[in-house]
Amino acid sequence: MSLISTPERMELNFYLASKETLRPVVRAFMNQLTAENWQRLETGRLDPETSTRVTALCVNVIEILAQSLHESLNRRLEKQKDWSPGSAKSVCKEDVRECLGNMGEVIAQTVAEVQGVGDIHYPKSGRVTELMVTAVTERVNSRLSKTSDSDDSEEHKTSPTILIKLRGHFKRILKNCYERMKTMLHRVKSTCTVQEKEEVVVPTQTSVTSLQEEKPGRAESTVNKSPTIFHVTKEILEQQLEEIVHDAQSLLHRGRR
Repeated sequence: MSLISTPERMELNFYLASKETLRPVVRAFMNQLTAENWQRLETGRLDPETSTRVTALCVNVIEILAQSLHESLNRRLEKQKDWSPGSAKSVCKEDVRECLGNMGEVIAQTVAEVQGVGDIHYPKSGRVTELMVTAVTERVNSRLSKTSDSDDSEEHKTSPTILIKLRGHFKRILKNCYERMKTMLHRVKSTCTVQEKEEVVVPTQTSVTSLQEEKPGRAESTVNKSPTIFHVTKEILEQQLEEIVHDAQSLLHRGRR
């Protein structure tokens, strides 16, 4: 008999299979990454420090999912009269799979959202989901089998094989996000360059009198309404005007001699 009823599976799926659940863990991980870590992720060749950070992220995601699922099961089991801590109860992978949904896709989209690169597609999200289902199932069943609430037995540790595989997937997801971020920054830079070239106006054959009598309102309509571009252009024109006036005064002074 399944430990999780259908309504409970639906409720857990709504909570667990969401970016809101994973966002704090992913954001904390992102905040710890250094420029060197990102360079390692970009190349795909992780050094020990970066590898440890990515592995820790995998463990933290497994933990938050297992803890939420275990707490929900405990609340249900405590209502059963014939149950006590340590009873031979366990949860099956099928139940956990239904609760987690497409967890691989949720993880990829959460990382992309926190990094601010929009949606990404990770083709191997199904494999990530299966690895998560196995890891979460093992951890939850380990806690359910404890003899008492005060049991001091060692906490279950996820299989190194599973963690190595998960780390490889997380590494590729992070690399995809980094490449998307670089592409977005390149586009923004290119757009800004084009706009700056279009906004800059080069004055041609403007007399001293016309420059002196130019009104601010007219200048703004001639240049660009962007305050930054307008002020920069205005300063250039004023500087050119001062140089012209200075040259004229010098010539006049020489003529009087």
